This record gives sequence, structure tokens and C-alpha cells, in this order.
Amino acid sequence: FKEMNYRRYEANKAHPGTCEWILNHESYKIWMKEKRQLLSIKGKPGSGKSTLMGFIHQALPKIPTNEQDLRLEFFFHGRGTELQKTPVGMFRSLLHQLLKCVPSVRTSTHKAFEEKQLFGETGNSWEWQFEELQNLFLNAAVSAARSRKVTIFVDALDEARPEARSNLLN
Repeated sequence: FKEMNYRRYEANKAHPGTCEWILNHESYKIWMKEKRQLLSIKGKPGSGKSTLMGFIHQALPKIPTNEQDLRLEFFFHGRGTELQKTPVGMFRSLLHQLLKCVPSVRTSTHKAFEEKQLFGETGNSWEWQFEELQNLFLNAAVSAARSRKVTIFVDALDEARPEARSNLLN
């Protein structure tokens, strides 16, 4: 969907020197060292979480990594379109990014898409459902992670619809 990157580019850029503290924070250091680790950034609305997320996103390329490493991102947008506020939009965006970068994981998604096309045109006769997108993404991500490091950025979860937040956190 065309709006999938809008929120990412709307997030404020950090003023020089304001977010660099995160690079020395113990939680960040642990997150960088561990293979499977969640870095959760919490704070009040308007406190700069998205700016900090953008800073981390920009800082990562400066850190030596394997050329095969993959970064996926989704920024929820509370004032955006339906797909910018829901897990369906998040999984569509993440899956799109993953399939674009790792062609070897396309097979199962392509098969699911072909099966759904039997019902007609996308958007008119059928829509992707949360559970199927979640499963397609998780299977593709696990497959990709066998050969590369996969880092996923999800920002502004607090801007997702309340039922969407609970779906994702469960």
C-alpha cells in the first residue's frame, strides 16, 4: 500500500547530540550483542520515542554488519489510513520488505497469493486477514533468519488501534 512509508518520513529528526546517549545505554548494548532480543522504548506521548527510533535506525548502518543483514520497519500512524493503524498493514508492509530483499522466501507467500486470486481481484473479492499475514510473515522471517540477522523496527505501537495493540502484544 502506497502509504506504508509515510509515517517514517514524518518523524522528527534528532538534533545533533540529543539521542547519542542511547548508544551507551546498557539496554541498547545488550540488544546489540544478543541474537534474539527486544529493545522496548517506552515514554509519554510526544516525548521523542519516534525521534529516538529514527536515530537508532540511522545509527545502525554506521555499525559494521554483515552485508546480508536485513532491517525491516513499520511506523504506526494514528491519524493515517486504516492500513497505517492496524496489524494487517504492519504485516503487509513487513512482508513486502522481506520478500523484496530475500527472494528465496517468496514461495509460500506466492502460493498463498495464487490460491486467493482464484476468488477474484485483491481488494474487491478478498482481503488478507491478520492471522494469515502474521503466519506468512513469521514463516518467511524465520527462514530468512537462518542465513542473516533480521532486525525489525516497529514504532508508535501506541498509535495502533487498541484491539490491534492487544493482538500484537499477545
